Amino acid sequence: HSSASVDMNCTSCGKQLGLRKFLISARWEEDQKYQFSDFFEKEIEHPVLLPAFDLFLERKSMYAVYDWQNYEFLIDLSSAFNNRKVLDIALRLLGLIAHYHEKGIILGNFGLHNLIIKSDTKEVLFFDPVIERIYPGEVPEDQRGHELPYLSEILRKLTSASEVELSDFYEQTKTGAFKNPYEMGREIEKLINIFDKEER
Repeated sequence: HSSASVDMNCTSCGKQLGLRKFLISARWEEDQKYQFSDFFEKEIEHPVLLPAFDLFLERKSMYAVYDWQNYEFLIDLSSAFNNRKVLDIALRLLGLIAHYHEKGIILGNFGLHNLIIKSDTKEVLFFDPVIERIYPGEVPEDQRGHELPYLSEILRKLTSASEVELSDFYEQTKTGAFKNPYEMGREIEKLINIFDKEER
């Protein structure tokens, strides 16, 4: 990833435009370039997704361009989130994964480097995915647990090591306990209810 800034005057009225920042992500592998291009053309929208707004080829590499306003990489944050926040993040990402499945998209390996947080609202967003496969219709039922171990590893890294109950849940997820995002989501909702009762 790299970032760039542009500061110029309006070509129509001459007024100075505000500073606008971009993040540019590069892909070199041929299969990834084709997959991401097909993904980009689908123009998928979701509240948890920061979409690329442009895509271009240069010197045999493909570059995705993102509008980079008040974001930080989650991987750069030093402290773990509380349990409720981690589980809220999990539910949001599961909703995005389920949405991708409806669009025929299976994600490749993803991690904390794919997560960013808005500096002002602290909202967590997903961006710049690796695309494993795109189906012409919805993702087959027997493939809908593919991304869950990746998500489990992210959640484990965001959670304090002392949280044994959550650690056990993440380990279950990594070993294939859930067949799709909905099954994992229902289990997370149960955990949220437990934590909410403990806090009362």
